Amino acid sequence: MCSCGPVKPEDQPLITVDGMAISYDSLPRGINPNMIQAIEVYRGKKAARYGNKAVKNGVIVITTKKGL
Repeated sequence: MCSCGPVKPEDQPLITVDGMAISYDSLPRGINPNMIQAIEVYRGKKAARYGNKAVKNGVIVITTKKGL
């Protein structure tokens, strides 16, 4: 059981949808799961190409089948 508190904005991973950085607030709530082609999660050195925040907090890369 985790006794974790809420995730602070500065601790959130970077999210990209079809190559565009998206904040949690602007993340489309209506993404149809059938439209998602791939979801990849990177941390550490693999996330370095996305910047310093991504190295620390990770990055979630969402690729849709046709683009949003």
